[in-house]
Formats: sequence, C-alpha cells, structure tokens
Amino acid sequence: MKTFVKEVMQSTCQFNTNELTPVVCTKSSTEYDNSSSVKQVKKNKTSREIRNSQTIQQAVLIGALNHYADIIFKQPAKKSITTHQYMRIKSVNFSDENVVSFAEFLKIRCYEHYSYDISHGVALKTAKRRYQTNKKTDGLHLLMDLLNELGFEFNTKLTEGKSGTIKLENILEVRKESFVVLNQNNFETVGQEINILLNERMKHAGKEMTLYRNDPELSQIFRL
Repeated sequence: MKTFVKEVMQSTCQFNTNELTPVVCTKSSTEYDNSSSVKQVKKNKTSREIRNSQTIQQAVLIGALNHYADIIFKQPAKKSITTHQYMRIKSVNFSDENVVSFAEFLKIRCYEHYSYDISHGVALKTAKRRYQTNKKTDGLHLLMDLLNELGFEFNTKLTEGKSGTIKLENILEVRKESFVVLNQNNFETVGQEINILLNERMKHAGKEMTLYRNDPELSQIFRL
C-alpha cells in the first residue's frame, strides 16, 4: 500500500526538492477516472452484446417452435432502448390438452436458485441479479428442450457466464433430421428479422399477444 501511494504521488506531482513542497501536478485523478470509465464502457458493451445474442437466439427458437404450437406473449416489463427487445413468453400451446406454462415454470425454477443463494449468504442485490439472468438462460434452455423433443438438434458452445448463474449454450447451428436449417451464416439475420416482426406486432397488441401456429409471415423467415 505504501509503495502504491508513493508511485501515485511520484507520477502525479513534481516536487521542488529545496522547498519540499509540491509545485505543479502534471497528472490528475481525472486520468485514472478515465481509465476506469474505459473499462466500464467495455463492460457495458460486452453486456449489451450478450443480451442481444440471447434475444437473437430466443427469436430463432420461437421461429422453429411456431411450426408446432401457438405461443402467447406478455408485454415486456420494461422497454429495451440499447438492445433488441427480449420477448416475455407466457405459454406454449401445442393443443388444448398440451399447454406448457412457460412463465410459471421459469418463476418456480429460478426462485429455487434464488432461495438457495439467499440461504447460503449471497447478498440480496446479487441474488436478485442472478434471478433475472437465470430467467433468460433457463428460458432459452427450455425452448431448446421442447425443440429437442420435436427432433431438432443444436450445435452449441457453452459460455462461462458470471459466478453463480446458469451457464448458457450459445447456438452455432440448428439441425432437423440431420438437415442443417440454420448455421452461423444466416442465424443472426433470421433471428433479427423474427425479433423485429414480433416486436412490431407487440406494439399494437394489448397485454397479451398470440402467435398462432404456422404464422404465414414468420414461416417465410424461418423455413423448414
């Protein structure tokens, strides 16, 4: 600590050795603040890229699932400004008798993680952040599981993620019965188009919106 203080003082001020008093500061704390700001900007950029990637993956999975089920969405809790809008799925309806209560499932599952964190001394703020992060990650995994049951396969790469959060599988390729449906060349483009379509419709919907099975517009974007 003493060494660090000495180095900082030597780099920030020139001294008059005769008077032993500082004369002029050639560097200010602003330069150190700027360094911190650059790191924060990079961190924010990475965070936005991750959120956009999750939204694109969700859109692609929704596009695939729409060939087999009606999907009901709820209005987002808050509007996204700097990233693509992530969709809130309420349920996936394969038939009147086969309904996946998507939102309720995630709520229960992620609350289990939240309760575990709290019981093991994790700070409340951290536990709440992990809860929100896990809802997105578990939501993507649930969509992938549903599509696995329908014969889809995914070539993925596991991301590290933050400590205490569920690790996300980044999709690199989508296959159906050994046929490549999407790969890295068209994955992002298809995902963006689907996300834009859904958000445009959501703007004109009420509290909920139903994307009916084999939606004509969406089927033109995500072809099987």
